[in-house]
Amino acid sequence: MLERLSPVLILIMMGVALFIGQYEWMADVLGALVMPLLMALLFLIFLDVPFKDIPASIKNYKFNFVSLAINFIWTPVLAYILGYIFLLDQPVLWLGLVMLLVTPCTDWYIIFTNLAKGNTALSTTILPINFILQIILLPVYIYLFFGVFEWVSFSVVFSMIMTLIIPLALAVVIKLVFPGEYLQRMSSVSPVVLNLAVLSIFASERDTLFNNLNLLQTILMPILLFFIINFIIANVAAKIFKFNYRNTVSLVMTTMARNSPLALAIAVVVFDDMPIITLALIIGLLIEIPVLAVTSRLMQMKM
Repeated sequence: MLERLSPVLILIMMGVALFIGQYEWMADVLGALVMPLLMALLFLIFLDVPFKDIPASIKNYKFNFVSLAINFIWTPVLAYILGYIFLLDQPVLWLGLVMLLVTPCTDWYIIFTNLAKGNTALSTTILPINFILQIILLPVYIYLFFGVFEWVSFSVVFSMIMTLIIPLALAVVIKLVFPGEYLQRMSSVSPVVLNLAVLSIFASERDTLFNNLNLLQTILMPILLFFIINFIIANVAAKIFKFNYRNTVSLVMTTMARNSPLALAIAVVVFDDMPIITLALIIGLLIEIPVLAVTSRLMQMKM
């Protein structure tokens, strides 16, 4: 029931968060909970991942080829075109949009793949490839599109890796120690943790959102168009290559979800003199969560 109602609950949590976020102490407390909740959520999702299926998933060359082609060839071109159409007179904001859209997600997409009953094992196997390639290619995209060339600092890479390795390692240990029935009970609370994470993110970023509503209006259309276009592209590609429902969900989520935390960390470190980039990435994250929640529900309707 919680999983079926997840999109509605997320919207409710957004509304509650925007109300309680007006209290500074509450926003600070919830902001400190964002990363722990995200890691707890990843841990619960990894508990559900059938690791025994991962070796076979790695051999799914067709899925890997389609996913990587969309994420690292098609998506950068789409991101640049959308920026050219809507943000030509605002190059700094255009840079922020591209940084957001060319970095595939390394956490949220597994969560929403799970909610939509997709192939989480397959989604997990593509994760390290997505992560490594975006670290390598993001500076290349920035240089090609904007003439700026800066490498990601090791501390950013290390923090992202630890964010993934800690919950994954803990999940593996727990799966070895506890029988399946206990694992099912633990993983069943993931929708609750997801909603708490959404509450924390929106409450902690409330002032950022309300103080920059004009920025929201400016980038809302290109971001929404990105999600709509990639949703269609992924579904069409899945039909062409005859993916089943679970693999189609995995493809849709990995080509729609973006790695906002990574892009945000890079923006803070590399472009600290351009705060508008940071604001664009924060607003992009606030748009992405409800879009992915609605997408997970739309995919379930196709089952």
